[in-house]
Amino acid sequence: MKGILITGGAGLVGSILIKGLKNKFNISVLDQKKVNVEKSFIGNINDLNSIMPAFEEIDTVVHLAADRRAHGDWKSILENNLIGSYNVYEAAKLSGVKRVIFASSQHATGGFYDVNPWSFIDKGEYEKLPKNYAPLDETCRIRPDGYYGVSKSFGESIGSYYSDFFGLSTIHLRIGWVISDDDPSFSDLLIEGTDGN
Repeated sequence: MKGILITGGAGLVGSILIKGLKNKFNISVLDQKKVNVEKSFIGNINDLNSIMPAFEEIDTVVHLAADRRAHGDWKSILENNLIGSYNVYEAAKLSGVKRVIFASSQHATGGFYDVNPWSFIDKGEYEKLPKNYAPLDETCRIRPDGYYGVSKSFGESIGSYYSDFFGLSTIHLRIGWVISDDDPSFSDLLIEGTDGN
């Protein structure tokens, strides 16, 4: 079986991935806390040397580890998302990993919500849309909406760099919101769009 390393495997998306992949692949996890898998590495992605052992005998890395706060402070975003992503790609290159799947975010292009004509969609003012407006797709330029979005744009860009210059296969997935069933921080937002029942 092929080896897959999931960075940030203790998180919501990571735990869902582990559950779905554990019977098909050899799963390893790199996180700041222990995870119940055969190979669980405790480490911080902002320290390249400390994470290198987790990359041994790995074919694919799913890079989820990050400060996930959409409006996180610059210091944390710099250390965890920018330096951390560089370290993950560099460790993958040095270890002979074949592919990195990078968890990007809608926030890499979230700034479009503040620019017409796309802001009309965000406000529900569809009648103001020009007839020839183009929907957003993967060919649109990045337009981050904060430091978190900048870090995800960086992750995509450095992934492309490692692909073009070092032959590392990369996939970048712009993930939207992922909400767990028991997350009270979103309950008001969810109820707001319903009749309250």
